[in-house]
Amino acid sequence: MRHYLYLVVDNYSRKILSYRISDRVSAVDRVATLREAWEKVVGQSGQDQPIDLITDGGPENINRTVDTFLEEEKVHMNRKIALEDLAFSNSMVEATNKIVKYHYLFPAKLKHGVELKNRLPEVVHDFNEVRPHHQLRGLTPAEAYAGQGVNTLLLDRLAQKARKVRKEANQSHLCKVCKG
Repeated sequence: MRHYLYLVVDNYSRKILSYRISDRVSAVDRVATLREAWEKVVGQSGQDQPIDLITDGGPENINRTVDTFLEEEKVHMNRKIALEDLAFSNSMVEATNKIVKYHYLFPAKLKHGVELKNRLPEVVHDFNEVRPHHQLRGLTPAEAYAGQGVNTLLLDRLAQKARKVRKEANQSHLCKVCKG
């Protein structure tokens, strides 16, 4: 079974703003995810500031349907193609895509597209709301997106404690050569 996962991810927080699954490469599905993400961002912030939309050069992103959507009067997105318009890749969304596939979907051994579509909302909820991210200093993407601050003092204390526990555990399991 082959399906295509369409994600729109906030680069700062890594929060999945919208998603779709399809059995084909689809400009219509891409526009649906972009529209949903745009409405969430504008609806939550109340501001209609231009947003940089970073995509790869895939056919689902570069086509007349997407161009028409981006030209709409109410949508203010500046499309930038990674490694063409920008010197860097769209690695943020690719990393999210990899986590969703390899940590959630592939291990589930889903048998058909209906199971995949049913599983995806749970996956996105867990990724956004439950799973803390190291790069976000222990915040979930939803917390980072909401602007929640990191308690660095607590985080540093927890890291120090974890190092101590790990060192003690390692020392209690030394091999005969190292003990002597």
